[in-house]
Amino acid sequence: MVSFCIYAIFIISFFGNFFSGYNLAPDYINWLTEPLIYSLLLYSISIKKGNIKLPFITFILFFLLAGFFSSIVNKNLSVYSLLSVRNVLRFYLFYLAIVNLSFEEIQLKKINYFLVWVFIIQIPVATIKLFFYGQGERAIGTYSMTDGSLSTIIPMIAISFLLGYYILYNKNFVFIFLMMAFIYYSIIGGKRAFIFMLPLLLIFVYYMMMVKGKWGKRQKSFSGIKGIIYIPIIIIIVGYFCLKFIPTLNPEKETGGSINPNYAIDYAIKSTKGTSSEDFRITTGRWATTKRIYTTLYNKGLDKLIFGLGPGETIKSRFRDRSYREKVLSEFKIGYGITSLGFILMEFGIIGTVIFIFLICYILFYSFKYFMCKHEPYWEAFSFGTAAMCFCMVVWFFSYSTTAFFADTIPCFFYYCLGVVNNHGIES
Repeated sequence: MVSFCIYAIFIISFFGNFFSGYNLAPDYINWLTEPLIYSLLLYSISIKKGNIKLPFITFILFFLLAGFFSSIVNKNLSVYSLLSVRNVLRFYLFYLAIVNLSFEEIQLKKINYFLVWVFIIQIPVATIKLFFYGQGERAIGTYSMTDGSLSTIIPMIAISFLLGYYILYNKNFVFIFLMMAFIYYSIIGGKRAFIFMLPLLLIFVYYMMMVKGKWGKRQKSFSGIKGIIYIPIIIIIVGYFCLKFIPTLNPEKETGGSINPNYAIDYAIKSTKGTSSEDFRITTGRWATTKRIYTTLYNKGLDKLIFGLGPGETIKSRFRDRSYREKVLSEFKIGYGITSLGFILMEFGIIGTVIFIFLICYILFYSFKYFMCKHEPYWEAFSFGTAAMCFCMVVWFFSYSTTAFFADTIPCFFYYCLGVVNNHGIES
């Protein structure tokens, strides 16, 4: 029953929008993850008999309190407030369920093996879509009809785990091949962010292995000098293919254009700071949009800056006219580029934002600590991938889209991995 629920949650999270988008299933299929999560959580509580683990609960309670005060100050406490808080924290309940359930090691390995294939299948699906729609945000996997940001996020998560299993578990060429395949997958999506974020991931991976070698039991498993040599080579090779085959990163703006790193960097900076019109000053870049959110809240008054507009004021909802959200965003003159940081700041204010930043940074520290404690190769590699993913999540919170934290696909996988590394049943 437990494994069935977990499989079902992942199938819906990774395939639900695909099925509903092609009219193969009703839209409400995507809602089914929540009753499944609640069922798992209630079952885990029932078998624990009072000895319930609640990691990160202090941060969660303070965040809920910040949301409550924000709604009170803005006088907009409503069902939409609850929907917004639920959207932010629903998969945390999935994490609690995983942490408090008892698993046999083989059971978790089967679930992980299933997830490996869920990730791999994204590549052929995106390739098929490439022939129908061409390169871009529609040439993506099974998780949505159009969401280009996951063309950056999914490859980086996959590479995080593949590096872990290659370095710590088995130096099999299959892991190298799959990393190359996910780089190809990111190029299909045509997103620029991948090539700029990959070096950060590689540097963090190098740092993890150096720390583990110095204080852990991996002194001879990782060469710091080799790492210094390999990282620039990997960045140059991946950068070559990204700059050549992602149209917005070369001067010709075409697939197969010339290689000009200065142009790519300049274009990325201008895009991040972008506005759509000198007259209307509608922001389209992520840095410009985040800055606009802060300055607009500041101009609206100290109460708005501290508490935000209130949970639920900017979320998309089937229960409310979409023009309401557009109306709110038009007040900020935002066209595109809301980061997770911007979303939390807009709805929960500085107080909620600071609490959420402490939460994700503590999760990163927590995952790194578990990586340092694991020594059995399979689970050491898994905890390595989880820690690297947590680092990516922190980077995405500040600089990338809201998909990583507030959609279905990535939060589901993220909290599952956290739960597994914390679940003492995997210790050998």
